[in-house]
Amino acid sequence: MHGYTPSAAAKAGHAAPDPSLTAVDSSGKTQLHHAAERGDASEVARLLAAAPQLACQPTKYAKETPLHLAAKGGHAAVAELILAAAPQAAMVADYAGRLPAHVAAGRGHADVLALLLQAAPAAARKYGRRGTTPLHCAASNGHAAAIRVLLAADPGAARVDRDESLLPR
Repeated sequence: MHGYTPSAAAKAGHAAPDPSLTAVDSSGKTQLHHAAERGDASEVARLLAAAPQLACQPTKYAKETPLHLAAKGGHAAVAELILAAAPQAAMVADYAGRLPAHVAAGRGHADVLALLLQAAPAAARKYGRRGTTPLHCAASNGHAAAIRVLLAADPGAARVDRDESLLPR
């Protein structure tokens, strides 16, 4: 599973997780992905306690983490649990270079977006592969509350220059 082997777990001082927790389906989703997608906070808490390294595990094709799926569904309680276990998950991009903040902004989930920006303020100015920031995602979908959250978190996000040096390579 993406480099996290029982021997790597032992070296890191962790017990190897139950193999059923790390098993993936045909799309590369673990139990944690499915629980995050459903918004099942109690199951997410249980799975993170048993296998916290799964918080940043991408799916096979879309490369979405459990946090992307929580952001997509507007599951703030789940996002909060994942961010508490793995704050770095807020800066993991999917196949299109989108962070969970892009997803939450594009779907209008202002509450989730606020949590993501608290964990990773730099996400407000991060470009996806198509050259869009979370502000572009919110504005292009007419999500005023998400726009307000973004501008409150980083007023300069509206003035991000589309300088080529800022675009992902």
